[in-house]
Amino acid sequence: MFGKLTRVALLSVCFAACSAQASDHQNLLQSNGGMLASANLGFEDYVQAGALPWSWQHAGNQGYDVVTDGSVVHSGRASGLIAARAGHGEFGAFAQCTPVAAAQRGRRLLYSGFLKTEGVANGFGGLWLRLDGADGSVLAFDNMANRGVSGTTDWTRYDIVLEVPAGAVQACYGSLLVGDGALWTDDLTFDYPASAVAR
Repeated sequence: MFGKLTRVALLSVCFAACSAQASDHQNLLQSNGGMLASANLGFEDYVQAGALPWSWQHAGNQGYDVVTDGSVVHSGRASGLIAARAGHGEFGAFAQCTPVAAAQRGRRLLYSGFLKTEGVANGFGGLWLRLDGADGSVLAFDNMANRGVSGTTDWTRYDIVLEVPAGAVQACYGSLLVGDGALWTDDLTFDYPASAVAR
């Protein structure tokens, strides 16, 4: 139930705001070695702890804190924290988008990151990745609803692998928390390994 509702919500998140953000990243594509021109994947760039880190958006319900944490990290000096408050609603998420270049289409995209949880219940935590077409249609999507993280767990790497469709023009991604508890995210990466198996 939670996974289905959250999937619907994430399918519609960011179409306008993230498209504008994606255009800001366009100039990075030529110098990024064919990789997605993503920003602040380690949550190291921020004004202050407790505020939204640079380049990231708060998606989902406002009953979740979606902020920088300077005390719980996998590496570096900061991580991204999603924490449910009382009466929080269904989910909170980090979100950003970036353009998909022609050279990236037809390849398997591996999106990875480290997650840590505390008291996650009545839902799950996970990464999420969505690939959009030029008309705003969703061409591929995974939010780990069928393998999400629950309970209290230490830093663990998780992966999403999607085939990049021929018509993909934008990738939107982040991490999310459905239900109660807290989720930390750090050291996100993108790659195109030949051996990766699409889910």
